[in-house]
Amino acid sequence: MFEQPRLYVSDLVQLYISIMLYIKGEVERMNKERTNIYLTSRQKKQLEQRSRSEGLPMAEIIRRALDAYLAWDDPTYQPLPSKPQTRKANSSPP
Repeated sequence: MFEQPRLYVSDLVQLYISIMLYIKGEVERMNKERTNIYLTSRQKKQLEQRSRSEGLPMAEIIRRALDAYLAWDDPTYQPLPSKPQTRKANSSPP
């Protein structure tokens, strides 16, 4: 006979947290602002390589690096978690 899986409060709490993080990630993505940065040729080459190897857009890698820097510089800084992002066929690098 098929046994029904048991649900524990901890499972429900984890599910709730996952849903809330997803929602916050959606809100965070809607609040992004476009900006331009200037990179050296070496920086751009390294960023393109990392983008290809991780399957992430260059912009996402830059955002993550900036979050890490801001958290290191200011221990009270808490980046909002975002939904893991993958590269789209039309995203950089080519």
